[in-house]
Amino acid sequence: DGVDFMTSSARLRNINIRTVGDKGLSIGELSRVDVSKLRVERATTGIAVKDRSTLSAANSSIHKTSVGIDLYSKNWRYGGPGKAELTNITFVGNEVDARTEEASTLQLDKHSNPETFAGDGTVEHAQ
Repeated sequence: DGVDFMTSSARLRNINIRTVGDKGLSIGELSRVDVSKLRVERATTGIAVKDRSTLSAANSSIHKTSVGIDLYSKNWRYGGPGKAELTNITFVGNEVDARTEEASTLQLDKHSNPETFAGDGTVEHAQ
């Protein structure tokens, strides 16, 4: 993983993550992460949000990944998948832009542009 969080609170700014073997940004185990101006390029998963963690991301981009953003549950002890709120996020050249597991929530503003979706979680689009 490029950057990995467990049971953490963090605010990230101006982060570039390129060519990682797994996740560009991994957020798990009840973490709360606020990120702005993130660029993830060439990763298996751009951003993973799992195990009741919360991501707020703005003015960022995800390029050339298998999955751009993935919301899921990994460890049953945390009781469910993650949540993410995306503002002005660009997805470019990903196999799947967003994948959501049941009970996860992905909130998108009108400037975020995922085109390919997988999974059965909730995707909310701002008007």
